[in-house]
Amino acid sequence: SGAEFGLRAVKFNLRGEPLMHPEIHELVRDAKQSGLVDVFFNTNGQLLNEEKAVRLIKCGLDRITISCEGSEEEQYKKFRSGADFNAIVGNVRMLQDLKKRFGVENPLVRVQTVRLPEIVPLLGKYLDFWKPLADEVCCTDYQDIDDS
Repeated sequence: SGAEFGLRAVKFNLRGEPLMHPEIHELVRDAKQSGLVDVFFNTNGQLLNEEKAVRLIKCGLDRITISCEGSEEEQYKKFRSGADFNAIVGNVRMLQDLKKRFGVENPLVRVQTVRLPEIVPLLGKYLDFWKPLADEVCCTDYQDIDDS
C-alpha cells in the first residue's frame, strides 16, 4: 500500500464527483485500513444521501469538502445550474446530525466557495450562513485553468 512508502493522505477526486462512484465508501475504507491518516474528497453535495453518509462515517472518512457558491438559492443557481441549494443545506445538516448520533467527529465538514468577483462582496453573509452548519467555512482563490 502507499502507506508503506510514506503516503499519508489521499484525495478521491480531481475534477469529478466522487459520490457518483458506487463504491466510494469501500475506497475510503481500504485507504483507512491501509494506514492512511487523511482520507478526503470534494463534492458538490447533491448526491450525499443518508445511506452514503452513514457508510462514509463508518468507513472512516476524515474530511469532506462541499463546494457551494452562495448562501441562498437565487445566488447559488447562478453558478450551479440545475442543482438544488436546499438539498445541500439539508445534506450538511444531515451529515452533522449523523456524526452526533454516532458520537464521532469525522468527517470534518468543510463548506467552501470560490472567490469569484460576484461572490467577494457577499463573503460576510456566506460565512454567517454556513458557520453554524459546517465545521469549517472557507473561500479558495479562483484559478483559470486551461484544459486544452
